[in-house]
Amino acid sequence: MPLIPPAGRPPLLVLLGALALGACTSDPTPEAPAIEVDAPRVGASFTLATDSLVVRDSLLRYTVAIGYPQIRGSSGEPMSSTLRAVNAAIRDSVRALADDFRPEVAPPDDDSPAYVVDVQGGPERSFVSNEVVSVLVNVYAFTGGAHGSTVFLPLTYDLGTGRALAPADLFAPGTPWPDTLAAWAERAVVGEMARRLETTPDSARASFFAGGLDSVRRGDVAVTMGRDSLRVHIPQAQLTPSVVGSFDVGVPYPAVRPFARPGSVLARRAGR
Repeated sequence: MPLIPPAGRPPLLVLLGALALGACTSDPTPEAPAIEVDAPRVGASFTLATDSLVVRDSLLRYTVAIGYPQIRGSSGEPMSSTLRAVNAAIRDSVRALADDFRPEVAPPDDDSPAYVVDVQGGPERSFVSNEVVSVLVNVYAFTGGAHGSTVFLPLTYDLGTGRALAPADLFAPGTPWPDTLAAWAERAVVGEMARRLETTPDSARASFFAGGLDSVRRGDVAVTMGRDSLRVHIPQAQLTPSVVGSFDVGVPYPAVRPFARPGSVLARRAGR
């Protein structure tokens, strides 16, 4: 699974329908995301702001409010075409995610919550440097039933080329990077679960879903980049009971340095 999908076309998402998805505004999400910004070089100064996608369709009983990062110049200089293209790709990815939950037909004319679709979220973690922007958009989608589900949209772009970065762009082929991420995730999640449940690590491990690591070992995992570490994002109920929540696991760059593709953004970040 790529760190991010191709620009504007996340996997498992369908094409946008005819519904106008509402205007993008500069309203911030309710909670400020964790934003890491490296000091940019002179003449390339930029930072991140939060825009929002808001959709309200009363006929379909479909509501969306998703915040997402956008690169902004901080020194008054014009934005390059590459940075504008990255912003557009992020917007398109969020729009496609929202449309994936859009009902195809209007629900029956009753007040049952089973027919409500409510999609809310925003950037949980963002990182921008001179050469890369990496974002996790964390969405909670309620589509009826007892509870909703957590959906992660990881987005990572090379700011020099505007390209989406997949594992093949970051890791050398044939290296055991998925096993390394799985080992770090298991250790961190068991410890954090013990802390959240106020129990012992042994008790927490008894409730750990070891089979949930299989997808991580296949490389099917939500990953973003940070200032000092690769971030592994584990959604609710993948490795632990649903009540425990989601996890953001930091894997220090030195731990993945041996697996970095030479010349890649990861290799430069890890100091290889």
